[in-house]
Amino acid sequence: MKRLHTILQISYGVLLLVGAVLYFVRLGEAGMMVAKYSFAAGAALAIFQTLLYAYQNRTDDIREARRQRLMFIMAVFLGVGAWYMWMENMLWVGLMTVYAVGSFYLSFRGGKKDD
Repeated sequence: MKRLHTILQISYGVLLLVGAVLYFVRLGEAGMMVAKYSFAAGAALAIFQTLLYAYQNRTDDIREARRQRLMFIMAVFLGVGAWYMWMENMLWVGLMTVYAVGSFYLSFRGGKKDD
């Protein structure tokens, strides 16, 4: 299952990056549609991966459960950002930035590993 999570993370990361870059390059109407679909698919995969991870790693540890909830909320920010991209509102950039900063912060907040 760890391999599945890794594949999903790489997939949605690439889709989000491709969507964001294509949006700013502006390769005509077809390029904009590819950018929007790519970003929306990446956001959907991010939400799915977060839900799958939370479902498979249920725990009684309050800190880990709170971390998983925050990861899900930030993934939802990506979904809302995809909607703003479809509406051609630049708020999606801010939501993607909040996701990036929050994910970076939470990557250091993982559970303590006992050796």
